[in-house]
Amino acid sequence: MKFHARRGSSLIEFILAAAFLAPVLVGAAQYLEAYRCVATLERATLRAAQMAAALPYDAVGEAPSPEFRRTVVETVMTEAAAAGQTPPGFTREHVHVAMRFALDRPSEVQVWIVGYRVALPVDAPLDMNGTPRATAPFIGHWTKTAAP
Repeated sequence: MKFHARRGSSLIEFILAAAFLAPVLVGAAQYLEAYRCVATLERATLRAAQMAAALPYDAVGEAPSPEFRRTVVETVMTEAAAAGQTPPGFTREHVHVAMRFALDRPSEVQVWIVGYRVALPVDAPLDMNGTPRATAPFIGHWTKTAAP
C-alpha cells in the first residue's frame, strides 16, 4: 500500500513542477523571439549601410535622394526577410537613411530604425528609436545633382 502512495505523490510533484516550469519556458521562448527580431534588424541595417556606402550618391546634402533611400530601405527589408521571417509589424517607414558629410564631401552612410516596437513578455515593449544604427564609410562616387 505504501508503494502506491509514493507513485501518487510523484505524479502530484510532477504536476506542481510542470505548472511552475511551463510559464518560465513560454517566457524564455518569447524573449528568444524578441532577441531574434533585434538581431535580424541589426544585421539588416549593417548590410544595408555597407551596400549603400558603395552606391553612387546623387544628392547635395545629408538627405538622400528618393531613389537612393528606396534602394537602401529595400536592402533592409530583403535582408530582414532573408533571416527567415520579417519581424512582425516592421515596415519600410521604420527605416531611416542619412549621408554624413566631412569637408563638404560625403563621408559616411548611416542607417537606423525608428518607431519599431518589439513585444516582450513583460508589460513594457522594447522601443527601437535610433537603434540599431549602422554606419559605414562612404566609398562610392558622388554625383551631386545641384550646386550647394
